[in-house]
Amino acid sequence: MSARRSTQVVYVVRSGPKIGQPDLQAAFRTKSDAVRFLERVHGLTVDESRKLARQSSLDLDRNWHGSDRCEIGAEIMDPEQAATALSGDLYLAA
Repeated sequence: MSARRSTQVVYVVRSGPKIGQPDLQAAFRTKSDAVRFLERVHGLTVDESRKLARQSSLDLDRNWHGSDRCEIGAEIMDPEQAATALSGDLYLAA
């Protein structure tokens, strides 16, 4: 009998240019926390926030929102990696 490793779903947000490395990455325990974070960072309207929650991505206007695009992805991680991601350490520049 083998021990099965537990996993955890973490919601990772990214925003920045449409192509290339994101300007911002962060992890959250719930999708609604991720949406609220991007709502505050980019000054999203209620309609934009609803669209982001439905589609998990949103094209933005860099002049208005500060980025070209934002998205939320569900990633499965082991508990140690999830703890590192949720602390923010996983996304700090080296």
